[in-house]
Amino acid sequence: MRNELYEHKRSDTVKWVLTLIAFIVVGVMLAGIILGWLEKSSSAEEQEQAAVIDGDGNAMDSGTLYRMPEKMTFTAAGSGIPLAQFGEPEGTTSTARAEVRIEAYVVPENANNREVDFSVAWGEGAQRSAEPVTDYVTVTPESDGSRVATVACIKGFGDDIILITVTTRDGGFQATCTVTFEGAPSSLKFMYNDTEYSSSSEITVQANAEYSVKLKLVGEFGEVGEKFGDFEVVSVTMQGKFNAKREGVNNAAVLYEDTIVIDLEDPCYYAYDIATGGNGNKVEFDASQFIECSIEGDTLKVRAIRSETSFFHPSTPPRTGTRVTYESAYYDPRGGGAPSDCRMCVLVKDKVSGVEGLIYIDIEGTAVSGVSLSETELEF
Repeated sequence: MRNELYEHKRSDTVKWVLTLIAFIVVGVMLAGIILGWLEKSSSAEEQEQAAVIDGDGNAMDSGTLYRMPEKMTFTAAGSGIPLAQFGEPEGTTSTARAEVRIEAYVVPENANNREVDFSVAWGEGAQRSAEPVTDYVTVTPESDGSRVATVACIKGFGDDIILITVTTRDGGFQATCTVTFEGAPSSLKFMYNDTEYSSSSEITVQANAEYSVKLKLVGEFGEVGEKFGDFEVVSVTMQGKFNAKREGVNNAAVLYEDTIVIDLEDPCYYAYDIATGGNGNKVEFDASQFIECSIEGDTLKVRAIRSETSFFHPSTPPRTGTRVTYESAYYDPRGGGAPSDCRMCVLVKDKVSGVEGLIYIDIEGTAVSGVSLSETELEF
């Protein structure tokens, strides 16, 4: 009996140990999977942030020496990686650039003369071929004949191609690296009336008119790659407050009148309840009563319907019900009496890069511009 009890306890112990080992093994496997996923995520993030990538999509860091690839692409802008700043001659502004060090591989390694010369030129059919290629990309050897050189992108060159050629001084053998540009945007600007506005700027328009606002993506090198610029209007919201007159009307007779404050961030009012003489149902409205926005290519189309100064709701005055109309600007007693600025907030996004820009639009009431008479003569 004692032996059976001993064997039973030993069996339980073995089962417990085996279970513990199984948990440890599973835990190690899960840890490995999670660690691998984190490493991949980190690697992917590094590639997304890289200022320069090779033909296989691998990041090329400015502090590392790479064997000269067959292809490299400058992405740079919006990457989150600070680009090196190089001082220019006095009286000029420093220029941001992305750069990478490359090494030409000359074989055999025991050759007597492994010196090379680097050159840079526009690819066939380049639209900018009339301009110096070195205004866009430079190649600077570490010394005369050195196989190591620094390639720097100074300015965006769109969908043109630039060729870097290395030529051996012994034998004249050549290898070529194709350089392309895919500069990602870092900001979105708005062009209106020949003036450039940054995000969170305000423009003024008049009611009952249509306007076009050009959308311009900007990167570290000025222009951005051709694949960017698929825009969408994310949201159109309102901001500010104004005083409005609320009237309770019964059979065209005004029974009740007071002043209410309408906050455009919570655009609503309460109808006048004729039966009780107090607030009735909550009535809500939205930005579509003031403005309509759409995208056409790289243009934000704006139709300014009305300003808050011409606000009325409902659109047709009721014979019985509640009528609300603009009365005056709202003066915030906590803000030193300054009026609340009523404006539309239009958020635009480039769907490719995710870069967003916000433009505030202040709609002014259409002013009287003149008066005229018909040429008809009246006779009495």
